[in-house]
Amino acid sequence: MKESTEIMRIGRVATLKEYRGQQCGKKVLQSLENLAVSQNYKKILIHAEITAARFYEKLGYIQIGDIYEEDQILCITLFKNI
Repeated sequence: MKESTEIMRIGRVATLKEYRGQQCGKKVLQSLENLAVSQNYKKILIHAEITAARFYEKLGYIQIGDIYEEDQILCITLFKNI
């Protein structure tokens, strides 16, 4: 997928352990999606740790590409059209 000014790229997002399960990550992603829409982006790419992929999929993101290592952590890229 070619990077362009229509694609917002988000790095890995993390929630502190004591805040997990309180919808914090979901709220951050929704805010970033709203920002992307307001800035006329058409797609969001996220580099996520493999362990977080299911979280993003629940929010409508789709895995693309192969698993790769980033900062010595297994990751996957996900995208969402907005």
